Amino acid sequence: MENIFEQLKIFYPFIGFIIFIFILHKLYSMAKKRKTGVIILSLFIQMFLPDPDAGKKAKVVQVDKKKEQEKQSGNNKLSL
Repeated sequence: MENIFEQLKIFYPFIGFIIFIFILHKLYSMAKKRKTGVIILSLFIQMFLPDPDAGKKAKVVQVDKKKEQEKQSGNNKLSL
């Protein structure tokens, strides 16, 4: 009997992966139906996981703000 369990230990990662895929599929189908619990869960996950493009987004926002300020200062000089 112990020999069977030792042989099944080889399949534990595969079984875990299948369970993980099943959970993701269920969450996806619930999110498609707009269930509020799943949407809140996804927002919490997104809040705690790091965003790899955060630096790029911050730079883009800064550049956009500088362009807007230059346009406004240019418009103010013309109107004076």
